[in-house]
Amino acid sequence: MNKATMKNWSLTHGNAEPYTAPELLKCKLQGNVYGHPNHTDGTFVVTSSIQTVMDCGTHKVIRTRNTDYTVCPKDIDPEYEKVYSNAFEKLNLSDY
Repeated sequence: MNKATMKNWSLTHGNAEPYTAPELLKCKLQGNVYGHPNHTDGTFVVTSSIQTVMDCGTHKVIRTRNTDYTVCPKDIDPEYEKVYSNAFEKLNLSDY
């Protein structure tokens, strides 16, 4: 399992078709990745579907198919936070 840090992060449903039923939409993490073996630091990526979210107190680890991404509340995309206030606190396993 790869490990990386995501900055300027937010959640997305990626390239969902307009007629996809809401319950079939897969949530993904997006942002600038650091420390990933396959990407240059700062590269914008959209991950594969979120599998689990582990709350570690000061940060959370979001597991996708191949990578564990560390996210911190200070690194959330400010525009995303404006729309979805307290997004870090609301990020939990039961949503995925």
